[in-house]
Amino acid sequence: MRSERLIRYAAVLLLVLVAMGYIFVRFPTEREDTSTLLDFSEFYAAGNIVRHGLGNTLYDLRVQAEFQLRVAPVHAFYLRPPFEALLFVPLSYLGYRSAYIIWSLFSLALLSLAARLIQTNSNIIEALLQYTRGIPADYGLLLLLFLSFEPTMNCFLIGQDSVMILMV
Repeated sequence: MRSERLIRYAAVLLLVLVAMGYIFVRFPTEREDTSTLLDFSEFYAAGNIVRHGLGNTLYDLRVQAEFQLRVAPVHAFYLRPPFEALLFVPLSYLGYRSAYIIWSLFSLALLSLAARLIQTNSNIIEALLQYTRGIPADYGLLLLLFLSFEPTMNCFLIGQDSVMILMV
């Protein structure tokens, strides 16, 4: 029984690592690459704007475009509340790719926490057992379901903040 559980957790970990590896490999290799546009660039630019003491111009589209063009093509502007930009200031000290990787890992940790909270505060595992037809349902399966949900994976792929909003 213990080895079966260990194998299941190893399988979940492997699938999570493959998904995260795909996200990192998919990262644009050149600043002008428009084939993979990341919403994360708007968050990274907002963190840089605040870090450079220009928080009063956070919603100035020319300033946002200037900071975004340093790392990626402009395709979206920062429209979130100003306090959210403070979360990205520490990431702005890192390179764009490193910041994106850390943001993705942070989002994965938040999604894992959300899955754990939902598991402990609801009967979701019992509900899953009705559909798994003999496959043991546990936290690992729940996390895989969360990750395989297309909108969630899309949030990871483009660096969205939706998983953080889920936790709030």
